[in-house]
Formats: sequence, C-alpha cells, structure tokens
Amino acid sequence: MRYAFGLVSLLVAVAIIAWLMSMQAPTLKTAAKTREQTKQMAGYDEDGTRAMDSITLDSDSSGSKLTAVVVTDIKPNGAYARYYGLKKGDKIVQVGDQRVRDMNNDGELAKSFVQEAYQLQQQLVVNRNGKEITLPQPKTDTAAADSSPSSDDSAPATPKKKKSDIQSQLDAIQKIPTH
Repeated sequence: MRYAFGLVSLLVAVAIIAWLMSMQAPTLKTAAKTREQTKQMAGYDEDGTRAMDSITLDSDSSGSKLTAVVVTDIKPNGAYARYYGLKKGDKIVQVGDQRVRDMNNDGELAKSFVQEAYQLQQQLVVNRNGKEITLPQPKTDTAAADSSPSSDDSAPATPKKKKSDIQSQLDAIQKIPTH
C-alpha cells in the first residue's frame, strides 16, 4: 500500500511539474521575440552583425539642396533588406516623420536618421521607380492581397500586429500563476 501512495505521489509531482512548464511556454516565446527586438534596438541584425554594415548610403542633392538619401549598395539578406525591403537605387525621402529635404542640407545627419530608424523601428518613405512607398509595408488582408497584382519592385510585407509587443508581454505576464 505504501508503494501505491509513493507511486501516486510521484505521478502527481511529475504532473505538476509538466503543468508548470507548459505555463512557461508563452513566456519563453515572448522572451525570444523580445531578444530579437533588443538586438534591433541596439543596431544589430538577428545574426549579431551591425545593421549599418549591410547598407551603403549616399546623399542626393538637387543643386545645393539635399533631397534624399540614396541606397548605393545593400546586402540582399542584410538587416535593411529584410526589415524594410530596401533595394539598390531606392531614394529615401522621409525618415519617420522627418523629410530629408528639411534636414539642413546635412547628408551625414540624414544617414544617421536612417540608421536610427532601423533601431527605433520607424517607417521610411522611399522613392522607387518614380513612386513613393512607405516601408515596411503593412500586411493587407488576404482578399486584398489576392486581388492586387504582384510586382518585383514591391517590398516584402511585414506581418500585421494585432497587439503591440509590449501589450503581448504584459498579457503573458498576467497569465503566469502567482500561487
């Protein structure tokens, strides 16, 4: 009889441990996502390389007035290509809510704004083939995506977030049992 109680106690302990581990799975997934965001905020790619090492930028002026920052070279699998979908020849005309032409004709300042935009996950407005597009492009619903023609010049869409990342983390924390 003692062996039966011992066996049942052992099984109950294993079940409790398995249940506690299953409760931690969402937290671990959130931690991995947060780690990726932290790397981006620090200016590094997922593989640990500096994001700015994946792109070469140059100033574009009309007369003596700075008009854009031009992507002169970009690594296809680099941070800027993956996050924004930037391509060689793209002219960045706006960083976040700041137009490049309003940056006091300072090309180096404009380039540093582009670097900070990646770290702060801000949008870029790019002139590509005569059209202004906002990057990263938000993902549209599947019906609209299926009806729209695809083009090689379009940037990869980023997944649409239902909740902010911080809100997801707070939700995950609230689900952790406290007793």
